[in-house]
Amino acid sequence: MNKESWNEGWKVWQKDHEETAVSVSLPYDAMLHRNRIPRLKDGSYTGFYPSGDYVYQKVFAFDPAWEGKQVTVEFEGIYMDSTILLNGIRIGGCVYGYTGFTVELTPYLIRDSDNELVVQVHASQVPNARWYPGNGIYRPVWLYVGDRVHLCEEKMRVRTLSTLPARIEVAWEEIPG
Repeated sequence: MNKESWNEGWKVWQKDHEETAVSVSLPYDAMLHRNRIPRLKDGSYTGFYPSGDYVYQKVFAFDPAWEGKQVTVEFEGIYMDSTILLNGIRIGGCVYGYTGFTVELTPYLIRDSDNELVVQVHASQVPNARWYPGNGIYRPVWLYVGDRVHLCEEKMRVRTLSTLPARIEVAWEEIPG
């Protein structure tokens, strides 16, 4: 699969305040761009920055080179509870803010119009960490495009059984579906 950075061309805003949207490059900690509140309840958990719920949006065109391919996005980290929508359809998410995950875009892509990827981040419930967690897409995002039949490198394991004679074992976890 071909891997490319997908960190440019995003917008972010605090939930219910789309009029305040700003263009950003990822990673982007939305919480860090708010004003600190010295007497914030549970402020020691957040560096006295208020947590919140944020929306990240990326609008992109279907690339004709994607025709017949599998198109997947990898999020290395979103803090905290995330929901991923493509063209208004929920396609994934993760409730744990320190785990990377992937979502497949292929079945939901629109070929002759713009596509809208929305990442909803819910992190307003505090305390939600024992240290400054940040809010939003705080790690890089990657786009993978490749053949529909392929080996997922994170699912493959190669083990050396012996060097003389050279013998290895290759195993992979089967993905349902």
